[in-house]
Amino acid sequence: MKLKICVILPFVVDSNYVINPQIGILMNLANYDHEIDCICLSKNHNNNLVGLNNINVINIDYFEMSHNNYGVGYFIEYSYNKLYKFFKAYKIILSKNEKYDFIFARNSILDAILALIVKKSRSLVLFEISNPLDQEKIDHTIENKKYLVFWQIIDDIRKYIMKKLISWSDLVLITTRYFLPEMKEYNFPISKFFPYPNGVDKNILCLKMTQQNNINKSHPRNTSFVYIGTLAKARDMKFIICAFEDVIKSNPHINLHIFGDGTDKPNLETYVKNKKLEDNIYFYGKIPQKDLFKHISTMDVGLSVIPPYSFYTVSSPIKTLEYLALGIPIIANMEILEHKEIGNGCKCGVFINYKEEELKDAIVYCDKNKEVLKDYSINGKKWINNNRTYDILSKKLEARLFQLIEKHK
Repeated sequence: MKLKICVILPFVVDSNYVINPQIGILMNLANYDHEIDCICLSKNHNNNLVGLNNINVINIDYFEMSHNNYGVGYFIEYSYNKLYKFFKAYKIILSKNEKYDFIFARNSILDAILALIVKKSRSLVLFEISNPLDQEKIDHTIENKKYLVFWQIIDDIRKYIMKKLISWSDLVLITTRYFLPEMKEYNFPISKFFPYPNGVDKNILCLKMTQQNNINKSHPRNTSFVYIGTLAKARDMKFIICAFEDVIKSNPHINLHIFGDGTDKPNLETYVKNKKLEDNIYFYGKIPQKDLFKHISTMDVGLSVIPPYSFYTVSSPIKTLEYLALGIPIIANMEILEHKEIGNGCKCGVFINYKEEELKDAIVYCDKNKEVLKDYSINGKKWINNNRTYDILSKKLEARLFQLIEKHK
């Protein structure tokens, strides 16, 4: 049986856009002869959006205005494009002669409402929620966002609407099975949910990055650690930097490479400068995803040390999986339940509790045991290949979608 799926992308696509892994898993169904239409706001009509065959990309022109990043002009541009996409996508879907089996929306309230309006009699709605419902409110509190009370009210309204959309959707894709206790608290039936963790394109496993680059270690004795991710306050990158600060004092050949951007980045750069750590800790900002792997592939160890806030503990860290797929051993904390799952499944790194002393010991251990890192590298790639490729996860999703269709016949 061939499935016909409409995917409403919540993102604005430009030349630097790389598909999110969870969207990629769904798109990968096209490789099994299923028909997928992808509707997206686009700045450049990028019809090779996901690098997969048989995807019909339907572009909606994005309207750009001149404005400051977060001024009134930005708000007008953002709102206009969201509403324009809503009505344009509505017309596109209704104009189709054949009905879709599934209409997919991810995180976006407007996209989910659109999917529910246009589902017609035979279409089923897939709604993905990639974060716990309280995450934005907690995150705004940690960031001490300006006009905090206003944003908390908005977050409460959003949570209320999201709960309604969950109840109206036919199947809800949640990032990990560790979301289920929260959903039980809201009295949703567990049968409504399908755990949908992040995965890795199998092509990453085949990459052979042998070319040295200008950010790679300059001396064979150096040990290079890499962190990739947002530098928001909730990520507490200073915790990692302080651990490296102490280790570097007695191990000056150790260095840390940080890729990413966020509200805390200026504070972190100032701290590194004041502590005179610029020769060991480097900031590169946010670089296009398509260029990232060639920059990090020759690093010795990837850091996935994440504060154990409730919304992080149930997450599926994308960069952890990409480190392992590239053959980069990891240091990861076990409070993140998926880290614990990986650590129990294979010896692919050093797994710690979220304590500075344990992080320091792990850094030193990796530096002193390069031969062990080689085994970790092989084990990590094997685990990804056996558990988290797009192909493996797509087949699981396909089976669940077929079950859902049978149930609604």
